[in-house]
Amino acid sequence: MLASVLVVVGGLSRRPRVVGEQIAVRDVLDLTVTVDHNFVDGAPATRFGADLRRRLESPATEVGLEAGP
Repeated sequence: MLASVLVVVGGLSRRPRVVGEQIAVRDVLDLTVTVDHNFVDGAPATRFGADLRRRLESPATEVGLEAGP
């Protein structure tokens, strides 16, 4: 089976993050994205990664519960 993009979901952990001007503990999910450049050029792969991140960080926007960016 050929795959051009693999997305590996790691564990969820609580880590310190900067939120506004403060440091807060937030849930962080590790993702690894691997792209086979024989099938997908770098620019579309980068857009895919950015879109995936945006969707995961704002899931309510995806189902129409709040105004999008």
